[in-house]
Amino acid sequence: METQESTYDANSTLNGMVSLLAASRREFDEAKAKLDAARKLFDEQNAALIAEVSEKKNKAEVVEAELRTMAVSEFATTGEKKPHAAIEVKMFDAVVYDTAAALNWARLFMPGLLALDSRAYEKLLKEVHNSKTLADVIKDMPGEVKEGPKATIARDLSGYEVK
Repeated sequence: METQESTYDANSTLNGMVSLLAASRREFDEAKAKLDAARKLFDEQNAALIAEVSEKKNKAEVVEAELRTMAVSEFATTGEKKPHAAIEVKMFDAVVYDTAAALNWARLFMPGLLALDSRAYEKLLKEVHNSKTLADVIKDMPGEVKEGPKATIARDLSGYEVK
């Protein structure tokens, strides 16, 4: 696989970089189209085999689940941890708790366990920032919304490529 470094330097012009990006995107699109066509052809030529593999996988998963259930049932009845040469029943700790009670406990004793949903917080912060009503209701919310530049580039650059 070929890895290329950026060709950007301080002397590059925006026109030159747009042209380079146009060419890079075109080359990517062409390669992706070839790969997509090859995958589609493969899927069409091997549809029966793909379906068979899926069916066999599903069957094996069902049989495995049934076997696990039988082995655990056998263990529950007999206490035997090795009910078959190919099967071993192991004991694992299962954690069971009430979510609401756990949250209340964490708030009191270990607030570090509670993680901030950054995406939701940022969305709310933007809403509060852009609304007089919410800003009055939700006071002292930490953070601010700052306007800053971000370049967006047209998806179709075909007219800019230097050939």
